[in-house]
Amino acid sequence: MQSTEISREDAALIIQSAYRRHRVLNLLTQQKRTLCEKIESVTGKIFTLTNRYQISLMHALEQSRMMTFTYIQKIENLNAITQRVAALYSKYVASKTGALGQLELIASQFEIEHACLRKLALNGGAASLSELLEFECGPNWREVIPSRALETISFYDSLFFPRETTQAIYSPYEKGGGEVVLLPDGEKIDYDEAELNEGKCLFTEPRIFSAATPQDHVCGAELCIPYEAEGRQRLLIVRGHFADDPTGLSSQVGPLFEKRQQVIEQLSDKDVPEPFKAGWLAHYALQGWSMKSAETIVRETCEAYADAKTLQTYSSRRIISDIQKCAYQVRREIVLQLLLAQDPALGLQVMEQLKDKAPDAYYDLFLHMPIQAQLYFDEARCTLEHRWSALNKAVSGPVDLQKQIKHSSMPDSAKQQALEKQEMLKKSVSGEAKAEEYLKRLLRFPWGK
Repeated sequence: MQSTEISREDAALIIQSAYRRHRVLNLLTQQKRTLCEKIESVTGKIFTLTNRYQISLMHALEQSRMMTFTYIQKIENLNAITQRVAALYSKYVASKTGALGQLELIASQFEIEHACLRKLALNGGAASLSELLEFECGPNWREVIPSRALETISFYDSLFFPRETTQAIYSPYEKGGGEVVLLPDGEKIDYDEAELNEGKCLFTEPRIFSAATPQDHVCGAELCIPYEAEGRQRLLIVRGHFADDPTGLSSQVGPLFEKRQQVIEQLSDKDVPEPFKAGWLAHYALQGWSMKSAETIVRETCEAYADAKTLQTYSSRRIISDIQKCAYQVRREIVLQLLLAQDPALGLQVMEQLKDKAPDAYYDLFLHMPIQAQLYFDEARCTLEHRWSALNKAVSGPVDLQKQIKHSSMPDSAKQQALEKQEMLKKSVSGEAKAEEYLKRLLRFPWGK
């Protein structure tokens, strides 16, 4: 048998190769172990992040559900308010053909938002505390208000909400654990809960507050009226100001009252209607105007338009042109009020022509017109329509139109021109009918008014 002998050098090479393979195997095993540890670490982090994401997602979904529920509640509350406002608005539009009828026209033209419509409806609707309480507490409101509060309401019924005010806003608040009521504009008022529990009304301290219309700032107070609704005690906060100032409220506001008096005194010798002075001049002093600006704009406008004789010499085209050129909205309102107060026929004629020729200016003017000017407009329209109706009846029968012309209040020169034009019209085709219609139109005009 032949033996195989390995040399010492071959043995050394074999051993060295085996050692190298062992080292490589150990290195690969170590790298495999490290890689597995890294994979486990990354897998753990991914699992942790996945859990956190799931928790965050669930939290976000819960918040989203809560916000959706809150928005649904707000929408329901808004719908309820809208229904109440619509009911109030419909009620007064149905019962009054004055300013609110014009508001309905404006709303249909401009599609006013419910919030703006609510403001307009409240400003023009509630003429007294009684009307406002009837809307807020129902037709049996006297049964849910304490008798002591009824005495106060009865005294201030015609004073706190006169028709010429536009600063009336109100809001009901539930009484709750403190002695502070938060008002819509962020103001807080203190009240004695014991007195309210006894059924007493409470007046807040006189102060300056923003009114229902953005451009007005007036002095006034809140009247807090306790009442019961849906089995719970509530507090009705009614805000307003006193046009006749029965409690001397204006005298308590110091410099503003003095400023108002100065403006009125400086304009006392101007030919301006008294209702105009009592209404709008007080506003200028309370809107932050400087004395010079208020006096200048009112004086210049009144000097141009206050004289009734001057008004009658102006053409409606010129007045419309002046209205469109007015730099200040308030000057347009002055012009309009003076027209309606001094010469209703010309004022109505200007308004109708302005509506046809410049509808944007007309609706903008009427939308910002204070309630007193709207009442001027409605009263003038009703007066003239009544007068025209009577004249229509008077001239509808077989009467002597020439005799009526001679006995009318027309100027003598106009009478002569009318009779001459009548004779000229008679000579044309269908002359008798044209002449008769011509004289009837002259008789319908309120000469001397």
